[in-house]
Amino acid sequence: MNITTVILAAGLGKRMRSATPKALNTLANAPFLEILLHEISALAITDIRVVLSEDMLKHLIVSNLQKKYPFKAILQKDRLGTAHAAIQAINQGEKNPILILNGDSPLITKRTLKSMIDRFESEAFDVLNVGFKAKNPKGYGRLITYGDDLIEIVEDSHLDGKKADNALCNSGIYIIKGEHAEPLLSKVIPNSVNQELYITDIIKLANQAGLKVSFSNAPEREVCGINTQVQRAKAEKLMQKRLAKEAMENGVKVIAPDTVFFSYDTKLGENVTIHQYVIFGANVTVENDCEIMPFTHIEKSTIDSDTSIGPFARIRPNSAIGKGCKIGNFVEVKASKIGDGSKASHLSYIGDANIGEFVNIGAGTIFCNYDGFEKYKTEIGDNTLVGANSALVAPVKIGKNVIIGAGSAVTEDAQDGSLVIARARQTNYQQKAQLIKDRKAKKKSER
Repeated sequence: MNITTVILAAGLGKRMRSATPKALNTLANAPFLEILLHEISALAITDIRVVLSEDMLKHLIVSNLQKKYPFKAILQKDRLGTAHAAIQAINQGEKNPILILNGDSPLITKRTLKSMIDRFESEAFDVLNVGFKAKNPKGYGRLITYGDDLIEIVEDSHLDGKKADNALCNSGIYIIKGEHAEPLLSKVIPNSVNQELYITDIIKLANQAGLKVSFSNAPEREVCGINTQVQRAKAEKLMQKRLAKEAMENGVKVIAPDTVFFSYDTKLGENVTIHQYVIFGANVTVENDCEIMPFTHIEKSTIDSDTSIGPFARIRPNSAIGKGCKIGNFVEVKASKIGDGSKASHLSYIGDANIGEFVNIGAGTIFCNYDGFEKYKTEIGDNTLVGANSALVAPVKIGKNVIIGAGSAVTEDAQDGSLVIARARQTNYQQKAQLIKDRKAKKKSER
């Protein structure tokens, strides 16, 4: 799409009470900035410019985002207002229309953006602003309109009694014809109160220049800004509702949508069932025909098809669970690969392991992967059975078709087909139990 997008993302976000720059705060485990970049890129917009503060330019998140969504990073050294931020990214004689977005309004969708761009182009506007009807407009600038014409934007503090009843608010989103962008922004003068340059002033300036200025409407839920942690929490609720709806529209069965937490990049296949109180951390893929049982937490991992996870399971980062597997209740998997058809049905910790196909991990099995200094790997071959309450002390390699007796502490490698028993021999002392009980009862009575 032949349009240039400028994202104003240099704000510190002091009202967020966070050391993290505002645009790098998160919804659904994704920075605000990443969500905006994803929606813009979905429209095939390639000329993306992001106005950043000096601290943000050095931030690892920003450099990682540049690799994923190539954009031009532009420094706003002095924070002198929104118009000052925008003009840092805009040149004289721009050929493409300029779409201006705010880094603290990440809920805007590609559908709404496309609708706005299509209207701008079809009706040949010079400037188009996005407005919204607010349930509680206090604090927002208001759009003063006459029919379809946008006359000016007035800040909430400057409204008179009549205009204060106007619920049509300014979202801070604009499209400006390239040839008019720099001339309009360069004419904005400092505000008399704080000497900042407000981008809202370009509406009045555009009308004074005889340009065609209008507005479009967007849902409040998509354009509300996030300036505080309370507002961020409200936006999170909106984002989770959106992600749950998208999942269900794609055929995922979500039993209780309000109880499930999705990440922005969660990928779910067809005929997947998600039960109550499931948490998807970042970078999770669940393939077709899987069932994620209640109270399960999965992050940075892949679950292959026809696999059941949970309830009360935790799949930690860098894990890959194969096809037709079962990871049951109170099982934790970390940085492990589990082959097709393998099962760990209950009460186990599997860490730093490479497990083959059709392996059965008995209840209470622990992979002892850490000696206090280093992490070590455990390898288990296909069709092996690990008896309940076993401890596998890494580094250790267990071959194929091995049986490990329950209660074993395995410290040495086992060849294919071995029977492994690594526990102390049991000794039964006949008639001794009652003697011990009598001795303890007597001692207690003498206290």
